[in-house]
Parts: sequence; structure tokens; C-alpha cells
Amino acid sequence: MQHALPTEAAGHVWGASLAEEGVLTLVIDSGGWASRLRYALPELAPRVSTALGKRVARVIVRVRPRPRPR
Repeated sequence: MQHALPTEAAGHVWGASLAEEGVLTLVIDSGGWASRLRYALPELAPRVSTALGKRVARVIVRVRPRPRPR
């Protein structure tokens, strides 16, 4: 799925899940990247849907910083 995202944003998405009802949840490592992806969703959702081979009806973008290594 990451190849369907803009190259510069793909490294900031560290989690994703697609529920059966077509709800795609993306976990992003910063608020800035989350905002950029939210603005790009109208063009990204069809690309992600094609990449996954499943219908994406809605996208939820959540911000959660990556865990720091201990």
C-alpha cells in the first residue's frame, strides 16, 4: 500500500488497517504529515483502493508518534 502514497509521505505512515466495511485507518508519525495526507485523500483513496484490490469507503488518519527505542 505504501507505494500508492506520495513518496515523501510513505515513510511517515507506520501503521494501517482496512476494516471489512471499507474504512482505512492510517497511523502517521506527526501532525504535519497527517494534515498533508488529509488534504491529499481525494486523490489518494482511489490509488490505495486499487493497490489493495478492495474498496476504500472512508479514511481515518490518526497521529501517533513512533515509539522510541529504549
